[in-house]
Amino acid sequence: MKKVWKKASDYVPLLILLSEIGATKNFVRTSSKKIAEVTAVSQQTASRHLKQLEEEGLIIRKNVDKTGQALLITKEGLRILSEIYAVLGRTLQPERETFEISGYVITGLGEGAYYMTREPYVQQFTEKLSFKPWPGTLNLKLDEIEDLKNFIKLRAKTPIIIKGFKTKERIFGDVDCHPVKINEKVDGTIIIPTRTHHNSKIMEVVAPINLREKFKLKDGMKVTVKTIL
Repeated sequence: MKKVWKKASDYVPLLILLSEIGATKNFVRTSSKKIAEVTAVSQQTASRHLKQLEEEGLIIRKNVDKTGQALLITKEGLRILSEIYAVLGRTLQPERETFEISGYVITGLGEGAYYMTREPYVQQFTEKLSFKPWPGTLNLKLDEIEDLKNFIKLRAKTPIIIKGFKTKERIFGDVDCHPVKINEKVDGTIIIPTRTHHNSKIMEVVAPINLREKFKLKDGMKVTVKTIL
């Protein structure tokens, strides 16, 4: 980042201004007088700054006359803007909270296979979570207080929503999803159906593979998931 400030010097605000008026893709005609008004400097200073940006290879100027000039930010200028954007994104974006939750495998009611094979659900899982769910869910019982607390906090976060639908026979509710890494190896998601028979101590996990077979799981064995940012 030091190289960015060294090369662009005091003219980064001007470079940003030029990007705002469209000089990133096409030549934009303006004048040093207009730039001076926006940046609150003298016209002479604005003119000098434009010339120095040109000398540093950050902009191209053409058709310069008393009425103005055509300006275009160069690839080097765009690179500097991109680096500034990346730094600001890292420093100003609110820190996202991650959750690690562990639970113990239990045998469910067998309904997971039915729901995970409904085509409207399958289609949305593929589109929104980038995987086709294996027909079944892994049910984990949360026995530890810390895991229960994290599960409650997670439920309050904005989910990926798999929308419900209607058939002639019944109504299928929405499903909230929170992508996770399972046992640090398999990408999947915690699912929280709006209609469920489970109590708040049971967490359901879905993946593109049979998790019981993958990890050779039996009832009572511990599984840990970590949310994916």
